[in-house]
Amino acid sequence: MTIITVVFNGEKHLDKTISSVINQTYKNIEYIIVDGGSTDGTLDIIRKYENLVDYWVSEKDQGIYDAMNKGIGLASGKYIGLINADDWYSLDAVEVVVQMFSQSRAEVIFGQVFFVDERLQLARILDVPIPKNRRELKINIVHPATFLAASIYKQKKFDIRFRLASDYAFFLDVFDSGATFLRVEKVLSYMRCGGSSSQFHVEEVAIKYKYFSPLDALSKLIGSSATYFRSRFSRLFPTAMIRAIKKKRGWSDVLEIDIQGQPGNLLKS
Repeated sequence: MTIITVVFNGEKHLDKTISSVINQTYKNIEYIIVDGGSTDGTLDIIRKYENLVDYWVSEKDQGIYDAMNKGIGLASGKYIGLINADDWYSLDAVEVVVQMFSQSRAEVIFGQVFFVDERLQLARILDVPIPKNRRELKINIVHPATFLAASIYKQKKFDIRFRLASDYAFFLDVFDSGATFLRVEKVLSYMRCGGSSSQFHVEEVAIKYKYFSPLDALSKLIGSSATYFRSRFSRLFPTAMIRAIKKKRGWSDVLEIDIQGQPGNLLKS
């Protein structure tokens, strides 16, 4: 198994990411770190662990997906996992995945993701089913909780023209190739919550246009615009005021509820 971490100016969280890899219960791991020419303390952290890292490089690149492609090109493991510099694995994630690969013919194995806030409190759980068709393959199959046969990564590369949503295009290509997906009912990784950007939504619209239809792209564009205006509206008006308006207008009060509270020992993995 090869694990790849790409990083750029990631000194704040990189130590936890590296620790989660080198402390895995499964030990036959080739670990590669690709740095994009960091100017903060990132390289000091990498050097701190370099005796436990098989290969690392620091040089300018064309973004996160270019760095991932670079790391994949260096990998020699039969399977490959990608973990970002601000995310981390569960303690036995790699062991569970390797066992599942050995017991099945799966080429893509993915699991659950815990999203946490800056206080490491559980914000929400990402748990998606195996896609039955390409329309069911959503953007939320994410690489920090997904492992692939190296043969797939060697044949297909991330499209670096997409700066934020290349994962989605990549997994659509993988699905279209007939690869077998397998879902593990286990938390494989933890990801810190981050805000989406307008560029991300623009890229998703472009992907919808390329892989589906102009109508799908238009639908996504309208949906993204509605989400944007809802978020702006919520910033302008307090939640209590919005609920009062809903009540007066007779609108249904349907809210997205996130899981709150401390997940305890789960975050110590």
